Amino acid sequence: MRIKFEGAEADGHRLEAYEGIKSIEGLIRVARIATHYAATAEVRFRAPYTDLLEIQISQIINGSFEMLFDYASKISDHIQSMNARSKAEAVFQHLLARGTGQTEEDDVYVNGTSLPSGDVAAMAEAAESGLKAAHRWIDTTGKQISIIDGDETVGLDLGTKEYVETEILGDEAVRDVSVAALNANSKNGRIYFLDEHRTVPFIVHRDAAAHTVANLSTFLSKYVNKTGETVNIRFRPVQYMDGRLKRLIIFDCYLVGGAA
Repeated sequence: MRIKFEGAEADGHRLEAYEGIKSIEGLIRVARIATHYAATAEVRFRAPYTDLLEIQISQIINGSFEMLFDYASKISDHIQSMNARSKAEAVFQHLLARGTGQTEEDDVYVNGTSLPSGDVAAMAEAAESGLKAAHRWIDTTGKQISIIDGDETVGLDLGTKEYVETEILGDEAVRDVSVAALNANSKNGRIYFLDEHRTVPFIVHRDAAAHTVANLSTFLSKYVNKTGETVNIRFRPVQYMDGRLKRLIIFDCYLVGGAA
């Protein structure tokens, strides 16, 4: 994998240290989400990540500012190791393209097999902060970063920076859902859209109805116990520039019949 900076001081084989390192750190954070999943089949939102499959700097290339990275595997089985590398490459490229609005596809295929859509969506959510950091160096139209992995290339520029940083708040709506995950302390989690067969991240608004978190917790238990019971949420969607759903802001959670 190569990360190539172009424009401004990068054309003289130099890089402003603070913003440049922040961009590299953001990209590697996204890559580590991919390598961790490829080696363990676990979606991890933050470090520490597994050492079974890592990203290591192997060379700085003369010319424009360009760095070469290798996937370093400690997986003993050769076939499993090669499969993990292939999966990491595919997931990393997808997270970059999907998170910057350069692909409309939500499916990731590795050796002809589609990865679970819920895992891919969760990794896309986990990669969001890394993608924002990856654009730190880009502040003019002349600057761009290319991530070259095999035959695939994803480019970052001012346009993708705007996509990553722009959020559009939609109109308030009510929807019947299941509660798939909840952190009572941070008041965020994931709800499950029954008709779309997927989970979506949410945050409970600070001014939400007093019973909101308690009701979400109750219906999380029902989801875990597979009772099939659902609950209404009143929310506003947060969307990307192209209309794709990013997260929900929940203001209320109440029984479908209307009671708290």
